[in-house]
Amino acid sequence: MGIRDWKSWLRRDDPREEATEELVQALPGSKSAAEDFSLVDVPIQGGTLRVFLPSRFPHDKPTLQLLQPTRHEFVDRYNQVKYPGLDNWSHKTDIVSVVREVVEALHKPTAAPAVETRPSLERPPSDRSIQAPAVPDRIDAVEAMSTKELRCLDEDGVRDLVEALPQVTVMSQMLADLRNTNLESAERVRAQREAASIKDAEAQALR
Repeated sequence: MGIRDWKSWLRRDDPREEATEELVQALPGSKSAAEDFSLVDVPIQGGTLRVFLPSRFPHDKPTLQLLQPTRHEFVDRYNQVKYPGLDNWSHKTDIVSVVREVVEALHKPTAAPAVETRPSLERPPSDRSIQAPAVPDRIDAVEAMSTKELRCLDEDGVRDLVEALPQVTVMSQMLADLRNTNLESAERVRAQREAASIKDAEAQALR
C-alpha cells in the first residue's frame, strides 16, 4: 500500500476535505492552510478570514477568526466572528453560504462596538498552528507483511499500526502538553478571580 493510499485511508470520508474544496472553488483566492483540511484562509478586504473546521465537522460548528485586528459588530475582542448563522449551526448547514454571508457582512460599514473590558472565558484557536510531524513515506511494519497478512488486516489492526508510529507518539505528547498548558492557564485565571473577589469583599467591608 503506497503512502497516498495510507493518507487517503486515514482521512477517508472526512467531510472537511469536501468542505475545503467547496470553499476554495466558491470563494476566489481561498486556499487550504493545513494538510488535514482543518484550516481554510479566505481573503477579505483588508486581510484574511481563517475558517477552522473541527475534527467532528459538520456536527461541530466551524470557528471563523480574522487574522488581523478588526472592529466590527460581529467580531469580538479575540477577532472571532460571532455571526447569527453560526449560532444556528447544524450538520446540514451549508458552510459556503455561511462563510459567504460573513464575508459580505464584514465588508459592510458598521458602528464600532464598545470595547469589552470584562475578560472572556472563551479563547479562539491559535493562528499559530502546531507543526505536526511529517507523514512517513513508508511504514516498515506494513512493508514487512505478506500479501495474505495485508488482506487479513482489519480496521483495528490498521489503527494499531498507525498508533505505533513515532510521529503519532510525538503528536500525542504535543496534545497532552497543550492540555496541561490550558489547565494551568485556567487555574491561574481562577486564582486571579478569587483574589479579585476577596479584594472586592474587603473594599465593601471598609465602606
